[in-house]
Amino acid sequence: MEEPAVPEKPPAAEPLSSQLRDQLLARVSERLQSGEVLVSNAHFIKACEEEY
Repeated sequence: MEEPAVPEKPPAAEPLSSQLRDQLLARVSERLQSGEVLVSNAHFIKACEEEY
């Protein structure tokens, strides 16, 4: 039986600037506080199926 392929490690990404990081976190926080979801049920199920 063959060993499963090991995915290649993606190239290192440049870190976000502190200003951009703060803007993203503020927007995520606003969305959560307003009751929005960050992932749909379909995306969650797809991610689970792909992982397992």
